Parts: sequence; C-alpha cells; structure tokens
Amino acid sequence: MEDLWPDFKEIVPEKTPISIIKDHASKLYEKTNYLISAEVEKDDNPGRIHFFDDEGIYKTTSPSFQYSFYLEASALNYRYKLFEIGHDIFLYPIYFFEIDKDIINECFTDKKGAMVINDEEELLGFLKNIFGAKKTLKIIQALRSQAS
Repeated sequence: MEDLWPDFKEIVPEKTPISIIKDHASKLYEKTNYLISAEVEKDDNPGRIHFFDDEGIYKTTSPSFQYSFYLEASALNYRYKLFEIGHDIFLYPIYFFEIDKDIINECFTDKKGAMVINDEEELLGFLKNIFGAKKTLKIIQALRSQAS
C-alpha cells in the first residue's frame, strides 16, 4: 500500500512562544544569585480572554493552551504571578493577560484587556518591557532582600 503521508523530516519545527519565554525565565535564577526563579506553569482549565483588537473592537477568545508566569522565592515559599499567556495550536497570535496593572500603566498605557502578540519579534520586545518594568524590578528586589 502506498504511504500518503509527506516526509516530516523536511518540516522544521518552529520555536514556540512558551519555549522562548521559558528560556528567558531560566536566566533569572542565576542573575539573582539563585534566590529568585521564574516559573511557567500550564493551566489545565483554560478560561476566556477578553481583549481589544487593533481596530479597537472588543473580542473574546478561549485559547487551547494557557500558562501562568510566576516570580518565585522558594526560601520564602512565595510566588508572584506576573502575567498569564494563551495561544491556540498555531502558536501565534499569543495573548498576554492578567498583567500587573502597574506594568500596564508604565509600559502599555494605550492597551486594555489582553495584549495580542503576532510574532517572535513582537514577543521579545514585549518580554523586554515586562521584565524591565519598574514594578517587576521592585518585586524582584523585595523578594531578594527577604530571601537572603
């Protein structure tokens, strides 16, 4: 019988948004002298996300894959949820939601609801803003002070 499937060896897998986020999350532990880590945890009960599209139209979606991003100080048995992420099977767009309000006000003043990221370049810029936000740095400093 003839094999009707294509040759999957030629299909190069894309780097997923979650693997990019996890790569950057893993760098925090060393940068904080092993006091603060960043963890990405899968949500087994995904919910609805509310957002405004580029034309300002209010929309909702229920991505198949959702994750929470935490800053964690294991010495304190404490974790802080920085944001949540959702996407469907096609990886992009990726939705960031439940972002700390102070970070929204500092970095994304014109945005409401979930942030929609359409490609890897946008994702890297977005993460740089969140990780470098004053509130993020303030949280990490507070956790480091208490954990050391």
